[in-house]
Amino acid sequence: MNQDPASKHELDNHANQLNDQHPDYHRSRGASPEEAQRLASQARAEAARRSGQPSPEAKPAVGRRSGTNNR
Repeated sequence: MNQDPASKHELDNHANQLNDQHPDYHRSRGASPEEAQRLASQARAEAARRSGQPSPEAKPAVGRRSGTNNR
């Protein structure tokens, strides 16, 4: 029994539904489009917080560079 390989679209859709940082993850679990966007954004911010990276929604600080001696 030999099946055709999944299309790129099918593979991308499957991956998105397993990624809590993507709205399709939440949509596949019954969230409205607006709620899915909000939940995915929260998941991205939480992942950034855990990794020590700035949130994608965060704006960079102006006038100061971290890691430099500001004398």
